Amino acid sequence: MNQQPASVPKETLEERRSREIVKAAARNLARGSGWMKFLAILTIISSITSLIFQWWTVFYLWITLWTAFLLFHSASLVGQAAEFGEATKLNEAMDRLRLYFKISGIVAVIGLLVGLFTLIVTAPWIG
Repeated sequence: MNQQPASVPKETLEERRSREIVKAAARNLARGSGWMKFLAILTIISSITSLIFQWWTVFYLWITLWTAFLLFHSASLVGQAAEFGEATKLNEAMDRLRLYFKISGIVAVIGLLVGLFTLIVTAPWIG
């Protein structure tokens, strides 16, 4: 009985082009993934030290840890997308980055509003 080797489906030209486009798109982000991970780790350390010294920072800690993990995971996904050309990994990374920047923007606006409110409330006592 003659056995033929199992046929391995060949990648089509369209699939190859798609994979190359994903790789090219992910390369720029992948080059910065080390910095993304570094920033995420610094944020985690900063959040933990804030929690140790100030109990009221639990909410802030939760937000910053969540965003740090989003950023770290995004960096890992970008690396995989750049290496293997997987569009799903790039899409996941971009979705996590979108959420990271959305949360960071909301927190920044809240911080500005709290600062402005504090300035308005304390202005009469400043002079």
